[in-house]
Amino acid sequence: MLVKLIDVNDTYKFRGLLEFIDAAIDSNMRHYASEIIELVEMGKEEELRGAMLRAQEACRVMGIPLENHFKKVYRDAEREVVCDYKLSPLAFGLVCINASPANKNIARIQVEMVKKLMEK
Repeated sequence: MLVKLIDVNDTYKFRGLLEFIDAAIDSNMRHYASEIIELVEMGKEEELRGAMLRAQEACRVMGIPLENHFKKVYRDAEREVVCDYKLSPLAFGLVCINASPANKNIARIQVEMVKKLMEK
């Protein structure tokens, strides 16, 4: 039996609640994808894009809602607007895990993450 929670025609009545939920999700997104490029001295944005796609695929396969962990945003960067992504801690970790270990800094992060998992 399906229960109707919110009628599509009544969504305006719940606007405050929906905005609160969005704000709660946004507050968990503490990282920017561009931080990874700076943190690990990643050479190309294509590398980051590939890692993000693999991280998003991992979430999809596990049934984790992408909108709770990846959010496309536009930021001001040196007098121009650039596209970036806000990431939750889970998304940030998944992107690092899915980046190429050919980058020594990424390889170090990957090894450290596995070591921490093994300690538990």
